[in-house]
Amino acid sequence: MINYYALSLIIAFMLVSRGLELSGIFNHIVVELLTRVRRPLLLLLVLLIIVSGLSASLIMNDAALFIYVSLAMVFIRSMNVDKNITLTLLVLSINMGSALTPIGNPQNIIIWQTYGISFHELVCYMAPLVIISLSIIIISVYMLLKKNISVAGITRKLPKIYLNRRLFCASIVLFVVDIVLAQVGYSVIGLIITVLTYLVVEKNILLGIDYGLIGVFTLMFIDFTELSRILQGLLVIHLSKSYMIILIAAPLSQLISNVPATIMLVNHVDKLVALAVGVNIGGTGSIIGSLANIIALRLGRLETRKFLKISIPYFIILLTIFYILAYAKIYP
Repeated sequence: MINYYALSLIIAFMLVSRGLELSGIFNHIVVELLTRVRRPLLLLLVLLIIVSGLSASLIMNDAALFIYVSLAMVFIRSMNVDKNITLTLLVLSINMGSALTPIGNPQNIIIWQTYGISFHELVCYMAPLVIISLSIIIISVYMLLKKNISVAGITRKLPKIYLNRRLFCASIVLFVVDIVLAQVGYSVIGLIITVLTYLVVEKNILLGIDYGLIGVFTLMFIDFTELSRILQGLLVIHLSKSYMIILIAAPLSQLISNVPATIMLVNHVDKLVALAVGVNIGGTGSIIGSLANIIALRLGRLETRKFLKISIPYFIILLTIFYILAYAKIYP
């Protein structure tokens, strides 16, 4: 009933993500950007949002939120910029940036494991989605924050970041090992190696992982796999064309979240890119579209109404663009 290979890979990358987070490497990169690029301030904000999105493709979207929301708050206070708009665009960037790689988010991991394609193939397939979606976010930054941003510059001292090189190197090695083992169908062994390594290098990684989130993923695999079997006949009728897959996957993700939607649809779809496009677009829009949205609202204390005021139009724009591209047989 449970896809232990995909679940093992998700847990392994949650651990590696935690390792990279605690090593301080991504905090170090962002603080360097904030230190070196002082003008123009709007460009600095764009860099922060885009770096957070692309980082999510390597450390998973949930982990990226824990890193970048706190850093963005320093940025927001220093530059007197609107918190709700900035953090909403940051969350959207992280959600869509994480779509670039097979390990950027749980739904991509499930799709990658199910179809057995190579790492770089899925990156190539997803690149157009990420480029277009992040470009819209960059335009949104200029449209929504150009008049709002302070011209006074950064007024507060940025935090000093300690880089744990030993933990960083260990996490990078595990990152590569987990990818290689997943490619050949041994993700369970990769998880065992990851756990044993962190027991030696840094035990706090194992203590700090969100076991509640692991439990949620496990329950999702059980419940929604069974539901997909019940609905199999109905699903197959509508999932023969890419534009229909996107049109079903994205709204379904709005209702039950994109990971359960992926689990429900993955065994009934032979067009993996269309499914990946649909469920990743579906992670934007409503709050329950992605667990990352819920995490972000809690971490940043965002106002739900203001979050939805930006995220829902963004979801509609993306869905419209990629439905048209799919209908015209341009992409995917």
